[in-house]
Amino acid sequence: MAKAMLHFNTRLQKGIFFSFSSPFVNNYLPLSFYHNTHFLSDSSDDKDCNFDYEIALSQFDTLVHTQPTPHISAFASILNPLFKMKHYSTFIALSNKLDFLPVYPDFYMINMIIKCYCELGRADLGLSLLGKLMKLGFQPDIRTYTDLIHGLCVNNGNVGAAVALFRKAVDQGWQMKVLTYGTLINSLCKVGQTDEGLKVLRMMRLTGVEPGVILYTTIIDGLCKQNLMSQAQQLFSEMISKGIIPNAITYSTLIWGYCNLGQWGDVERVVREMVDTGTEPNVTTFTTLLHGLSKEGKLREVEHIIDLMTNAGCTPNLLSYNTWIDGLCKQGLMDKAQEIVKIMIAKGFTPDVITYSILINGYSKLRRMDAVIALLKEMSQKGLSPDTFIYNSLIDMLCKEGKTKEVEEIMKLMIGKKQGPNTVNYTTLIQGYCRNGLMDKALEILEIMTAKGVAADVVTYNSLLLGYCKFRRMDAAIALLKEMSQKGLSPDIFTYTALIQGYCTNGLMDKALEILEIMTAKGVAADVVTYNILLHGYCKRRRMDAAIALLKEMSQKGLSPNIVTYNTLVRLLCTKGKIQIAEKIIKLMIDKNQNPDTDTYTALIWSYCRNGLMDKAQETFETMVSKGCAPNVVTFRCLIHGYFKQKRMDDVLSTFKEMSKNRVVQDKAIYRMLVRMLYKEGKNKEAESIIKLMATVYQDPMVVICDSLAGEKCKTF
Repeated sequence: MAKAMLHFNTRLQKGIFFSFSSPFVNNYLPLSFYHNTHFLSDSSDDKDCNFDYEIALSQFDTLVHTQPTPHISAFASILNPLFKMKHYSTFIALSNKLDFLPVYPDFYMINMIIKCYCELGRADLGLSLLGKLMKLGFQPDIRTYTDLIHGLCVNNGNVGAAVALFRKAVDQGWQMKVLTYGTLINSLCKVGQTDEGLKVLRMMRLTGVEPGVILYTTIIDGLCKQNLMSQAQQLFSEMISKGIIPNAITYSTLIWGYCNLGQWGDVERVVREMVDTGTEPNVTTFTTLLHGLSKEGKLREVEHIIDLMTNAGCTPNLLSYNTWIDGLCKQGLMDKAQEIVKIMIAKGFTPDVITYSILINGYSKLRRMDAVIALLKEMSQKGLSPDTFIYNSLIDMLCKEGKTKEVEEIMKLMIGKKQGPNTVNYTTLIQGYCRNGLMDKALEILEIMTAKGVAADVVTYNSLLLGYCKFRRMDAAIALLKEMSQKGLSPDIFTYTALIQGYCTNGLMDKALEILEIMTAKGVAADVVTYNILLHGYCKRRRMDAAIALLKEMSQKGLSPNIVTYNTLVRLLCTKGKIQIAEKIIKLMIDKNQNPDTDTYTALIWSYCRNGLMDKAQETFETMVSKGCAPNVVTFRCLIHGYFKQKRMDDVLSTFKEMSKNRVVQDKAIYRMLVRMLYKEGKNKEAESIIKLMATVYQDPMVVICDSLAGEKCKTF
């Protein structure tokens, strides 16, 4: 019985009731039960009030058993103080008993019950009482609607129901308060329904309630988070035209939005406007700028902002320093990051878990295990426990180094902690095994995480599926796709693209097209990456007709080819000797504001060299350099080989010198090719000079030369 009572108390604290009245509560639980459990979900301490809780419960019990039944006001005299003291669970439990008495709760009591349900996070149950209210001949008033809207938004998360109720209240002529509008707009923006929030703002003005700076800023913030900067700027301008003065938070919100998109011209404009209007930037403004600049790697500007903060009398806070440190770590400047940590400590700030997470992630990316271990020890000495992010950085680093055994030890350590491995941790380990071809181990981890009650998500399955595709185990990949559907996980574009890539790699283009049809039927739109993979598959098999058909399909679906698309097509055309068409494609690229890159020009140079058009190859090379495209070792290898075929040895040597001028590292293949060419042409001195040059690069050049001659007489020097 004790266990049953405890179970019921737990359900009662959560506000779980089967109906407005419960026979179990009313008929089987003594009133002393409510006192003994203390109703832990209630927020007030009755010791601080003059109201005697124990006497009140005893009096209510007496009233229940009194004959004839007292008037509702007698019960209300006990219930009202409980409501004021926020003993919401107790209030509901006692008021439920009235259902079995010949008394009826009045309008105010029902409103209080609705309020109690809303405060306990069960606004849905409060909403169900509207019918009872009307059945008793009452109509909801402004307080009823306000409490329910607030409860549905804040404590229940049912914003849709809140909007419907709001519209009903407005239609009935109720004048909602600014606080209600604010609650609704804030909730809509939080769930990404900023357009609905804007409609509520418009409705607010139509009903004669003028929104203030806070409501405008809330919607501007929502628009910025959705990258709708033109709409955010428009609303900002409207706000000013209405005579509402933006504050530092409004400006900071706009700055964040523009920083997030890297629109630095607009960032500068908003900052200038902020200063011109006399609005003092606060720590949030500066930290927003720090975050945006750090994200873009603009570290000099970051230091300038820190100086501006100091000069403006605005002291950087812990978030400001963490943002600065994060920017440095992302650039691999760990020594500088450690310097900032020392400055931060000197200013009276103690590094927190986030600071250590940033540093550990930075060192992990550089695979500095010694530094990571030192930081973990330092955390332990300061009583800080690594969070999931830190563990994930460690797991990711170790997986990339193939140290899966060490990862397993970390996972065991995490299991022993309160905060065990989560989906991200397990997925990272699975990715590590897949990367190293240990697919059976990866599948074993999936089984372990499932057994531990950790749900695998789409990313987890995508990681496994990509591994199977990479190692050409397409049957296993398809089986995994079926398992995803069985578990209620919807494959996304990455899932289908991985399968398409797997089939293309295996030369099964028809199967790849089947996957494209399936994803389209499922409502998953293929993107330019998906089409590029298919295009590459056709190009590898020199299927020009299929490649052209695919390009037309891309155009029909409104997908613009990117540099990868064009380069794939140019390589195919050059391979098939269709140089003139390749030239037209490159011209089309330029017309479409898609500048050719090193790979584009190199493909064309290769084709010219192959066909003996060395003047055209040299001309393309010069164009490439003038356009700021750095030639690579493949570019030079094509030119050297092309000149050699025409026995233009002076051009061969000048091209080799050009490599050094362009700071292109000459690999062993270049040296082998050049030495072989020079010896064949009887240019022994030139060959020996190249060998001497090799001595400054490789410790044992003779091994390379002997290998390159492949049976020819090996010259020494």
